[in-house]
Amino acid sequence: MSEPLSTRLSKAPATMVFAGWNATRSWQTPASMMINRRTVEQGALWDFAVGFAPLFSAILLNHGARA
Repeated sequence: MSEPLSTRLSKAPATMVFAGWNATRSWQTPASMMINRRTVEQGALWDFAVGFAPLFSAILLNHGARA
């Protein structure tokens, strides 16, 4: 908690998004991703939700704590 919130948040999003991408894509080959486009589109939404929900939660909780 010693580093400022802005520093922590600037590091967080990319890490979380890539972690979500790897978790959902590790079993798929590029060819199957291209063929199965609907799954890829749903996976992209899932990656966004998994990656950014903690970020938005942190922002909202931090804002509430200051108010």
